[in-house]
Amino acid sequence: MYKRLTRWLRLLGYDAKYDSTLEDEDYIPIAQNENRILVTRDELLAATAQKVGVKTILAEGVTIEERLVRLHLEAGIILSFSDEVLPRCSVCNEEIEVVDKKKIGDSVPEGSKEHYNLFWQCKNKSCEKVYWKGSHWEKMEATLKTCKEMLEKKKKQPTKKDKNKIDDNNKKEV
Repeated sequence: MYKRLTRWLRLLGYDAKYDSTLEDEDYIPIAQNENRILVTRDELLAATAQKVGVKTILAEGVTIEERLVRLHLEAGIILSFSDEVLPRCSVCNEEIEVVDKKKIGDSVPEGSKEHYNLFWQCKNKSCEKVYWKGSHWEKMEATLKTCKEMLEKKKKQPTKKDKNKIDDNNKKEV
């Protein structure tokens, strides 16, 4: 799985597992034992996982938007953030809770504390990452908007079946 894609899935509320110390093959028994979907670009890994009954998704695409769209189409992930709650920490995958900005200490730049009132913090005591809707949030929202635009374009594109129908209709008998 991809680290960046994992972080996106977590921020969207999905329980996504990633560990940089694991080899790709190590994810197969984890996915099998925990009833997870294996997301990979490695076709051989996907085939191996499928042989033992692990559901897999080939995350084709160069950009994060293409990969998120693929996961939306294959697994139905929702491409939007909750308005008031970030459900998971992008770093450690634990739950996040709203926190009073007086309690966040030095973990947020002073300017951000002055400009923003809503903060979340990871519940994991060894992580405690703090989140807020700063300029990075706008960039993430723009990424999701691009994903939705890509999906709209896909809806408007004729399928192969539709193209064959069009071709058949354009054939003239002589």
